[in-house]
Amino acid sequence: MRIIFLAGADSIHSVRWIRYFLETGNKITWITFGPPLPEARDLIARCDFHHLRLSKGIFFLVELPVAIFKIRTLIKRLEPDLLHAHSAGLYGLVGALLHFHPYVLSVWGSDVLIFPSTNLKKKITTFILKKADLITLDGYNTRAVVVKFGIANEKVKFIQFGVDAEKFAPKNIRQPNTVISLRSLEPLYDIETLIRAAPNVISKIPQTKFLIAGDGYLKDQLVKLTEDLGASGYTQFVGRISHDKLPEFYNRASVYVSTSLSDSGLSMSTAEAMACGLPVIITDISDNIHWVENYQGGFVIPIKNPKLLAEKIIYLLEHETERKSFGAMNRRVVEERNSYLGEMAKVQTLYNNLLAAKK
Repeated sequence: MRIIFLAGADSIHSVRWIRYFLETGNKITWITFGPPLPEARDLIARCDFHHLRLSKGIFFLVELPVAIFKIRTLIKRLEPDLLHAHSAGLYGLVGALLHFHPYVLSVWGSDVLIFPSTNLKKKITTFILKKADLITLDGYNTRAVVVKFGIANEKVKFIQFGVDAEKFAPKNIRQPNTVISLRSLEPLYDIETLIRAAPNVISKIPQTKFLIAGDGYLKDQLVKLTEDLGASGYTQFVGRISHDKLPEFYNRASVYVSTSLSDSGLSMSTAEAMACGLPVIITDISDNIHWVENYQGGFVIPIKNPKLLAEKIIYLLEHETERKSFGAMNRRVVEERNSYLGEMAKVQTLYNNLLAAKK
């Protein structure tokens, strides 16, 4: 099968998805507008890769039609079996404007949950969604929004991004009293709540360490808040962690925390933490309650509640038996419901069904 992917090479989600279909014998053309991650380098060398750079501002309006013309020329030459765009943002818009079928669109979350904030953006999103022959997504909350855009239920399929349960597995390298967050340092992920919880945790368990991974434009502000609250000696901002090194960081931790204000389905970092046998404390958003129940895998708490977050962190750090039991339960959940290989095999079936219907 020859597939053209419109997907960001700057996203690990795209990289993992494309890796599966390249390594299962498909012919892949990968078109991206973003600079590639280091994790993408080996794929770039093995597939038909095109990095089409687009500027911002007024130049974008000139460069976008040129990029679409180049992609149409590629499609005419390659005669692909299908086109797949990742996200209902720029890549989805380009895919819709190509008027190629079968056309698969993967909705990621914020592209439909947050982006359509004006009438114009809603019209653009509606156009993108309605052009797709098939839409994949990973959350009940996201599905509800997509259906509100007038998309038929039968066109929407649940596909998790999936966790490599061999790579992300428990290891005996836990560091006691270590709390980890791997959400970006952006307003959407509300790292401030975790930082404000830290002093209460430290006052009860002074040995606690907080590992805050990820980058974002709020970093300086969050570092200063940590200093102002007297928690800087207990907190390490470790920056962006490469995907290959993530399992080590998860396994060094005792507890995983996500303070996000919005997600589609279950976030990838939460799923990876669960696969590594960690208990999790996550906010009551999206589909989180379908994956974790209080005292079964961890805790699901209201957003922006540093006092309650601190209480739950303290509970898990003080109760080793429950901590290990919750982590083991989370591992089983991921193995059964969020396997990378299993989810990608489902996608292959969806592709095959689309092509069979086309004949």
